[in-house]
Amino acid sequence: MQEKWAGTTATGYSAFSMVCLIIWLSLNNYIPKENVPIFFALLTAGGLAQILAGMIQLKRGLATPGNLLLTFGTLFMLGPALTFLLVGLKLASPTPLIGYVNIFLGVLMGLYIIPLLRAPLIPFLIGPLGFFVLSTLGLTEIGYVAFKPVASFLFAVSVIYGLYMVAVGLGEEVQIHLPVGKPLMPLKMPENQSAVKTEDGLVN
Repeated sequence: MQEKWAGTTATGYSAFSMVCLIIWLSLNNYIPKENVPIFFALLTAGGLAQILAGMIQLKRGLATPGNLLLTFGTLFMLGPALTFLLVGLKLASPTPLIGYVNIFLGVLMGLYIIPLLRAPLIPFLIGPLGFFVLSTLGLTEIGYVAFKPVASFLFAVSVIYGLYMVAVGLGEEVQIHLPVGKPLMPLKMPENQSAVKTEDGLVN
């Protein structure tokens, strides 16, 4: 009997949306300094959720969403979580290193645009959105404060985007298909093989 695993798009994007909300609140000074240690707990929880979601996607044979979720869970969530812990313990200062790291993560997200070209438009957007979100955040953190309003706006957009992808993932599991658009570069399958679309819009 073949072991079957359900999709984890909803879990992965739930964590993504929550963390983007926290960063948006922080950029707009809505969070007091006393709450900073809580960042560690929330980012750790989000990171673990995405790591587990990514491992399940890889178990299902879905390389792109699996690696994407693992990258987010480790580098975008657990890394900053440990950073906030060190800052809270007054053992280190995050700037400017965290800014350069976020710019690097933005470039990394840009590379995911390549496989995401096979995905429908809405799932594809995580690539360019991640590139601009993380790059503008990194530029803000290394001192280019003119990018702060742009980063704030993009994080707000990311929260909404993440919630929509949660709805897409949940809907697909019960055969309710929300609009996700068409692939920018559809994958041509052999005539004797049919494409199977996963809940995040990628082709398996």
